[in-house]
Amino acid sequence: LLGQFYAYLMFQEFFKISESSWNSLFSQGWFPFISLRTETVQELINHANAEWNLDKMLGTISAEVKSGLPSWYEKWKKAGYFSDNIKFLGVSVERFLALDYISAVSVLYPRIEGVMRGYHIATTPDAPQTQTGLVESSLSSIDSVLHPHALLLPEKFKTYMTDVYFANFDPKNPKGLSRNTVAHGVASEDEYSEKAAIIGFLILEQGSWCRAAGVESSD
Repeated sequence: LLGQFYAYLMFQEFFKISESSWNSLFSQGWFPFISLRTETVQELINHANAEWNLDKMLGTISAEVKSGLPSWYEKWKKAGYFSDNIKFLGVSVERFLALDYISAVSVLYPRIEGVMRGYHIATTPDAPQTQTGLVESSLSSIDSVLHPHALLLPEKFKTYMTDVYFANFDPKNPKGLSRNTVAHGVASEDEYSEKAAIIGFLILEQGSWCRAAGVESSD
């Protein structure tokens, strides 16, 4: 209980994000990812509160991701549910660092779902492998572990994965980059960007922290 109070007092801006600010974050593809520096997340939230263009922070966020990515990848290699996809993720990391964003994103976005399927099969093998089912199985295991003021913000992350990563599209006028526009080959060339790759890696790392919480609880 004291830990919850401490987290709430230290990071109040994380837990007081208004619905309009959440809408601004999601509509621009962003989330207060756990792997970003606290100061960066605070600035991202401030930008969302002011309804500014969040992509103005891309340079700062890119530098943090490039710094953390090698150690993230090493951690992913040790997680069993990453195993079937780890070589693909390695290629995506290499292509990203080589500034080949089309290749990095093309490989990365389907493999995020692949990692989710690996975890789903390992933990709930008989449950339907729908997109909603994958999100639930990947994150629901931590609901009883994390207190309401956990910085992973698991409930909002579920919504983000459903509404942003797995976003649907209009077949007659497809817009935006998501798992579905990439998989169906309708995302425009401009969408295969540095931002898209960065967000993909941040999604994987956020998910790895969430699943680690669930795994530790069962151990």
